[in-house]
Amino acid sequence: MNLFETTLELAKELFKEQKKITAPSHTRTARQPGVRVEMLAGLPKEIEEFIIDQNETCLSVVAS
Repeated sequence: MNLFETTLELAKELFKEQKKITAPSHTRTARQPGVRVEMLAGLPKEIEEFIIDQNETCLSVVAS
Protein backbone atom coordinates (compact mmCIF):
# COMPACT_ATOMS: atom_id res chain seq x y z
CA MET A 1 0.00 0.00 0.00
CA ASN A 2 1.42 3.38 -1.06
CA LEU A 3 0.43 6.77 0.35
CA PHE A 4 1.33 8.45 -2.93
CA GLU A 5 0.27 7.24 -6.33
CA THR A 6 3.39 8.33 -8.21
CA THR A 7 6.88 9.46 -7.44
CA LEU A 8 5.95 12.87 -8.85
CA GLU A 9 3.34 13.33 -6.13
CA LEU A 10 5.88 12.23 -3.54
CA ALA A 11 8.38 14.75 -4.85
CA LYS A 12 5.77 17.53 -4.71
CA GLU A 13 4.94 16.69 -1.08
CA LEU A 14 8.61 16.64 -0.11
CA PHE A 15 9.17 19.98 -1.86
CA LYS A 16 6.33 21.53 0.17
CA GLU A 17 7.99 20.43 3.43
CA GLN A 18 11.37 21.94 2.55
CA LYS A 19 12.21 25.28 4.12
CA LYS A 20 14.73 27.77 2.82
CA ILE A 21 17.48 28.50 5.29
CA THR A 22 19.67 31.56 4.92
CA ALA A 23 22.83 31.76 6.96
CA PRO A 24 24.17 35.19 7.90
CA SER A 25 27.32 36.22 6.09
CA HIS A 26 30.57 36.09 8.02
CA THR A 27 32.13 39.37 8.97
CA ARG A 28 35.62 39.53 10.40
CA THR A 29 36.13 41.93 13.26
CA ALA A 30 39.12 44.21 12.95
CA ARG A 31 41.88 44.01 15.54
CA GLN A 32 42.01 46.77 18.05
CA PRO A 33 45.05 49.10 17.92
CA GLY A 34 47.89 47.99 20.18
CA VAL A 35 46.94 44.31 20.28
CA ARG A 36 50.00 43.28 18.26
CA VAL A 37 52.36 45.19 20.55
CA GLU A 38 50.71 43.56 23.56
CA MET A 39 51.04 40.06 22.07
CA LEU A 40 54.73 40.57 21.19
CA ALA A 41 55.58 42.10 24.59
CA GLY A 42 55.39 38.70 26.30
CA LEU A 43 57.98 37.04 24.04
CA PRO A 44 61.52 36.58 25.40
CA LYS A 45 64.19 38.77 23.82
CA GLU A 46 67.82 37.79 23.26
CA ILE A 47 70.65 39.89 21.87
CA GLU A 48 73.57 38.03 20.32
CA GLU A 49 76.76 39.84 19.35
CA PHE A 50 79.45 38.37 17.13
CA ILE A 51 82.99 39.59 16.65
CA ILE A 52 84.17 39.11 13.08
CA ASP A 53 87.87 38.90 12.37
CA GLN A 54 89.27 41.46 9.93
CA ASN A 55 90.27 38.68 7.52
CA GLU A 56 86.72 37.33 7.37
CA THR A 57 83.88 38.91 5.43
CA CYS A 58 80.20 38.87 6.13
CA LEU A 59 78.11 37.94 3.10
CA SER A 60 74.41 38.62 2.98
CA VAL A 61 72.35 35.89 1.35
CA VAL A 62 69.10 36.78 -0.34
CA ALA A 63 66.54 33.99 -0.62
CA SER A 64 64.56 33.94 -3.83
